[in-house]
Amino acid sequence: MAVAAVNAADPPGWNDPPDELDEQILYGVSEVWSEVDPPPAFLVDQVRFALDVEDADTEMLQLLEAGQLVGTRGNDQTRRITFGGDEVTVMIGIESNVDGTLRLDGWLAPAGCYDVEFRASDVVTTTRSDDDGRFVLGRVPTGFARLVLRRFGQPGVTKVVTTPSVEL
Repeated sequence: MAVAAVNAADPPGWNDPPDELDEQILYGVSEVWSEVDPPPAFLVDQVRFALDVEDADTEMLQLLEAGQLVGTRGNDQTRRITFGGDEVTVMIGIESNVDGTLRLDGWLAPAGCYDVEFRASDVVTTTRSDDDGRFVLGRVPTGFARLVLRRFGQPGVTKVVTTPSVEL
């Protein structure tokens, strides 16, 4: 028969399973934190969106750099994000439109034609990069989003490359 080790410093009942009083105390603590610092309303959707991976063969790019581009196209609020991986590197410039949407200017390396999907929780917008790897998404919503890239017109290449979800 096994004997549980008891530390003399442990108060009586320390190793007992939670009883009704313990559950009431934990419930009260939970209620206080829900009032003082509730989880954001969008948290569940954001987590589901971040976990949504289209295909097991998808390569996830890494966030390499994020920063401001000062004075770009007369707008000092342009941001830049760069993602990289084994197959491709993508840099996007993010600029606010007057109507509250965003304009994304993107460049892919190595240069070439890619199908580019912008995915937000309830929006999918597609475009294709040109031969130089440049693409534009003129009106996309703010919030958490990611890009999904597929090399276009290259026989035998079906690998999908995606960026992690980032807040735009």
